[in-house]
Amino acid sequence: MKDIKDIKEIKRELWEVIFKAQALGASKAVKYAIIDAMIVIDKEAKKTEVCS
Repeated sequence: MKDIKDIKEIKRELWEVIFKAQALGASKAVKYAIIDAMIVIDKEAKKTEVCS
């Protein structure tokens, strides 16, 4: 898994995607799917930290 700095950058970019998608009229389902992806990223990062 990527280090914490990379994870924060990925999540920052995903938030930008959410805002752009909303501006273009994307559904809430799109927003929630991206947020779900961020949650998975966090959980995987925590697993990696525990195993390290």
